[in-house]
Amino acid sequence: MKKAVFIVMFLMPWLATAQQPESILLEYCYQQIETNYPLVDKMEVQRKITKLNQRIARSGLYPEVQLKASASYQSDVTDVPFSTPGTTPPSFSKDHYNLSLEVNQTIFDAGRTRTSEQLERGESAIENAGVKADLWKVRAQMEQVYFSILQLQKNLESTELLLADISEQLEMVRAQVENGVLLPGNALTMEAEQLKIRQQKIRIEHDLQASYEVLSVLIGEPITPKVTLKEPNRDVTAGLYEQEISRPELNVFEERREMLDLQKNLASASKLPVVSAFGTAAYGRPGLDMFNDDLQGYWMVGVRAQWSLKSWTNASKKTEVLAHQQRKIQADEEAFRLSVEGDLSRVHRKITQLEEQIELDEQVLNLREQVVEEKESQLAEGVITTTEYLTELNEASRARLQLELHRVQLHQTVIEYLTKKGISWN
Repeated sequence: MKKAVFIVMFLMPWLATAQQPESILLEYCYQQIETNYPLVDKMEVQRKITKLNQRIARSGLYPEVQLKASASYQSDVTDVPFSTPGTTPPSFSKDHYNLSLEVNQTIFDAGRTRTSEQLERGESAIENAGVKADLWKVRAQMEQVYFSILQLQKNLESTELLLADISEQLEMVRAQVENGVLLPGNALTMEAEQLKIRQQKIRIEHDLQASYEVLSVLIGEPITPKVTLKEPNRDVTAGLYEQEISRPELNVFEERREMLDLQKNLASASKLPVVSAFGTAAYGRPGLDMFNDDLQGYWMVGVRAQWSLKSWTNASKKTEVLAHQQRKIQADEEAFRLSVEGDLSRVHRKITQLEEQIELDEQVLNLREQVVEEKESQLAEGVITTTEYLTELNEASRARLQLELHRVQLHQTVIEYLTKKGISWN
């Protein structure tokens, strides 16, 4: 048995890696956050809390049953100083006993119970809206990591392509050195450049590994660099600037306002009396017959009304306080909207900038590739040195990488715009 457990534990990392997909999309990461991120559990816990609190609040509609027992001894009792002829004046015991069962049923509470139940629902709505707002921030954090990985992938691809070009040309240069066309220093220069590019590749691979680890934590699933991240393959720019801001934080403001409205209703209800019916069945001494000093059973039923002058006078003040709190929430919401609009303006400008840069990047790359083709021919003929060729090859590689990075950044900036606006496109 121990051997079997050891084998399973040994194979688990391999099995987890083997089950990983070859590639994933940004939409998949969104879904994993909504499923696996710890904050999601808070919503389920809050649902259970709200359900229990609502049952507690609703209990105000049900009869309240109380069992009471008491025993006492007092220093003095009523003394009857006279009696009719032929009778003995009644005497009263100083020890008293009472066992009673009381039942109270609310008949009218001006909506207090119903409002209390709604308040519990409102508390849950605020909590859940806050969780969704926090999850939205996690989405934004994940997007940054996702697109940083995409940029590193492009950087790695460019580096590998550059290494392949250098390796190919290095073979040709070595042949020319052997034939006496070029000096040995040309081959050494290319070998040094090759080592330098390999160093860059190692750094990129380690950065990729670190970024994948962060992404794994955010989506709650182990992802290795063997899994390729794909760029969003959907056009999400249609109507990009026409849609209204719909950030989850706005729902928090709205739920808080509704909560204050419910508290206003509760304050208004406190101006009215609470009417209830009651019934008591008891056994003890003394009973309702004060002249009977024996233990006896008795009962009574009735209706009572309770009204508090203090609650009535404070209700208007509470309503005024709640109105001020609503104005504070409104001010917070307006400040939040202004902040979001400022961010959207900045991101919009960045989108326009990247679109213009990409057009120029394509032109620059086309020119650089033409120069490299020319330098390749010159190097093959021994007209130029490897240093001159490497200079142009690196420039072309940088131009290609710049174009790819700007394309990724454009995708990232568009997604950032959607996220800041609160638009979910997955």
